[in-house]
Amino acid sequence: MEEMERLQSTKQELPGSSIILGQIIPRFYSDRRLATEYEQKRHFMNNLIIELCWEIDIVHVEYDNMKFIDYTDGIHLNSYGVISRNGTINERGYSESNNTPLLE
Repeated sequence: MEEMERLQSTKQELPGSSIILGQIIPRFYSDRRLATEYEQKRHFMNNLIIELCWEIDIVHVEYDNMKFIDYTDGIHLNSYGVISRNGTINERGYSESNNTPLLE
């Protein structure tokens, strides 16, 4: 996987830097079929992201706390969604609340 090689080479070229990979955000489709298809694909891809992050030891961010009010139309984030939903940081099974900084 080309992306994995890029992440690994970045870690090697910039030792001491932090790489944070965000999961795919939820969407709120009004069409039930589209919503089901998207959620299945999102779940599959997010599991791949988690595995990748564990494999090469980088941080991933989960966005499972997103709500419909964070979007203008269920698909595109509004300003509230962009500012207030930083996600939950997970690094090797460790979790922080959204109110703490990503890195210290």
